[in-house]
Amino acid sequence: MAMKTQAILVATDPVYAHWLSEALGGGVEMHLVRSLASMPEVGRIGLAFVEVDPENPGTGAQQVDQLLARHPDVPVFAVGAESSSEAVLTAVRAGARDYFVLNKDNDNLAGLVGKVLRRSSTGARGNDQARLYSLVSAAPSDGVAFLGGHLALALADRAPPGERVLLIDLASPVGASLVYFNVNQTYTLLDALHDVYRCDQTLIDTAFSRHESGLYVLSLSEETLGFPSLDQQSVIALLETLRLHFGAIVFAVDAHMAVPTLSAVISQSTRSLLVTDQSILRSRQNKTLLQDLGVEACALDRTGLVIEHYRSRLGLTADNLAELLGLPVYSTLGGQPASRIQAMNAGESLFSLAPRDAYARGVLDLTDRLERSGEAGDLLPAAGSGWASRLFAG
Repeated sequence: MAMKTQAILVATDPVYAHWLSEALGGGVEMHLVRSLASMPEVGRIGLAFVEVDPENPGTGAQQVDQLLARHPDVPVFAVGAESSSEAVLTAVRAGARDYFVLNKDNDNLAGLVGKVLRRSSTGARGNDQARLYSLVSAAPSDGVAFLGGHLALALADRAPPGERVLLIDLASPVGASLVYFNVNQTYTLLDALHDVYRCDQTLIDTAFSRHESGLYVLSLSEETLGFPSLDQQSVIALLETLRLHFGAIVFAVDAHMAVPTLSAVISQSTRSLLVTDQSILRSRQNKTLLQDLGVEACALDRTGLVIEHYRSRLGLTADNLAELLGLPVYSTLGGQPASRIQAMNAGESLFSLAPRDAYARGVLDLTDRLERSGEAGDLLPAAGSGWASRLFAG
């Protein structure tokens, strides 16, 4: 006779026990308790359910947290009389793997629980970590988030089926990527840093914002005043966790981030792009940033320059900047300023609004070179017969 999975249900209403037992079938033995203080001795617990009241989700979420503290390896699910976005998000942030509604998930409850259990047993993707491209600037610039968004969109467009791409926007102006690409966000980067040790696939699917293309976006809120102080350990832990769940991540940041934290991010990156323009002022600012990174013993062998607003006969040339900053030039991005402003104001990418603009074509070319070059050595030249060239042929 097969052994039954032992399940704990923390709830005040026994109707949940009857419902779950019926929905999950005879393979699960349900044990109803009204509080964690009265947990029965049932041997190895395989599942747990906690009632989360939509009117007061904090109490149930606290029980989820306490249950996981005692049994960290047990998948915990939230159940409630009805669904609400606040209840779902509160439960998931506390560590619940999913949220089921009484008498509304009857047909697929067993399948959903099985799916989450399989996801839990499969675990993380091991050493198969996301490619991490960091975009850095010593000075605030609307171009960092704009470039980060376009690079992320290009990566998402060429990603194989099932591979997901994430844009993390920590650049100034705060929350710019949300405006530039018309993304509505309720779960912010600060929320993710707060939940760093509970961030899993369920939280990502439930809380992270998505662009209409499917690109995931995690940004500071537009309403953030000033730039928040970020704990280096939390930032790095979040990046390490997210790299297990995405195929590629674009991390856009400027010098508001503390240099030691920035150094740690660059050290983890597949490639880093120092964003500059042709002005003396910004070049000096970036030179100072590079010197500060050197003090932190930050390796810059996978770092190159991206020069925005580039004009061949105006300001410092690409060769001048490469010599001044001691870095190879990865890309020079020109294009029409009017098209760029129009795209920003419309909340659309240049790929859709002005696909033949030199900026859009330059980002596609850069994406192709980054993806084909990997971590070592110089960037490979653009593939003349590649996808970017074919896109604009004729």
